[in-house]
Amino acid sequence: MTTPLVSPSLTVYNGGMRTFRSTLLVAMVAGVVALSSLDVLFAIFRPPVLTGRPAGATPTPYSHCIVASYGTGAHENGELCRAHRSGSPIVILVHGGAWYGVGFGDPGVPTEAAYLVAHGAAVFAIDYQFPSPAIPAEVADVVKATNYAKAVAGRIGGNPHSVVLFGGSAGGNLVELAASQVAVKGVVDLSGPADLATFIRQPSFSASNVLALEWAFGCAPLATCSTASLTAWSPASNPPPRSVRQFIGQAVGDTTVYPCQGQDIATATGSVVHWVQGSAHAFDLDPTLNPAIAQFIGGGR
Repeated sequence: MTTPLVSPSLTVYNGGMRTFRSTLLVAMVAGVVALSSLDVLFAIFRPPVLTGRPAGATPTPYSHCIVASYGTGAHENGELCRAHRSGSPIVILVHGGAWYGVGFGDPGVPTEAAYLVAHGAAVFAIDYQFPSPAIPAEVADVVKATNYAKAVAGRIGGNPHSVVLFGGSAGGNLVELAASQVAVKGVVDLSGPADLATFIRQPSFSASNVLALEWAFGCAPLATCSTASLTAWSPASNPPPRSVRQFIGQAVGDTTVYPCQGQDIATATGSVVHWVQGSAHAFDLDPTLNPAIAQFIGGGR
């Protein structure tokens, strides 16, 4: 008998009115009682709205999703969305937010998740911890979530051998680093910082940006950050294996993460940048790039 790595904790909203939480306790009683399939959950829980994000954030507009925990930490959870057919690619969707915990408040995440499911993928849109310094723990969470999704692949219509990590902004940085630590077919990196030593010298940061980055990197002011740490957390210096396919998206006028960052990771991985005109950032690039991204993910089967 098979059980999920961590029993999913479900928060279900009934038409935006009353809420209730059902925590599934997976136990074995004399070797008889066990949870053998997530299919029962998807059959029972088909709510119009699921949470796991700050109040007011937009939910994934797709009913076949549950909020599943891939670890025991407060933020080690995400929306696990079943594909429409078996053997589909699995996408681990990783939000941005300066490595500081925007979580599901990132408005691009639910829109992107719904698009990917509609175009043939199973999706695990995850949150992650944000200690200080943040990046090592967050990369570990991406790896942990990926292994969780692989373990339950058969129950969400997914192919555990066709996993794509997809991140925007800080999430792009995290998926590039995680792809060196867990076996995946590909990476989608939208506006991810690739060379942090260069990134922290951008003059465009607001005061709140600086505070968030100081927390994330564990150094204040930013000029005192350890060169060794910044290098270790830079995908341009530590790229995934060349066997991992890359889809890199970047706007030519991005002032949040400068365009040179996209070129840096493309050079390091032997890939090309899918350039977009204007100054859009991370998931805001998607209306233009989504069809190409869906084709890229589908090609990883």
